[in-house]
Amino acid sequence: MVVEWSDPATKDFDNTVRYLEENWNDKVVSKFVRDIRKEVSRLAVFPFAFPVTLRKKDVRRCVVSKTNSIYYSVKGNIILILAISDNRRGHSQYT
Repeated sequence: MVVEWSDPATKDFDNTVRYLEENWNDKVVSKFVRDIRKEVSRLAVFPFAFPVTLRKKDVRRCVVSKTNSIYYSVKGNIILILAISDNRRGHSQYT
């Protein structure tokens, strides 16, 4: 499977990294990046391992940690990362 990132998901990722760099230490930033990369790699192998969201049945949610989730869709052989979301705020578009 091919993994592609939407512009909003890329922006979510970049904004989160920037926030962590400004407010936390390098260890926290590295863990966030490593955890996201690990789950994206797992999505490429097991795209249907995670449940669909309640609001949109073509969108799935991968909980990365207690604070972050990846929202994505699977179309053919493409996995499209739609958003990286802070679980404490939710992502009302999908949940």
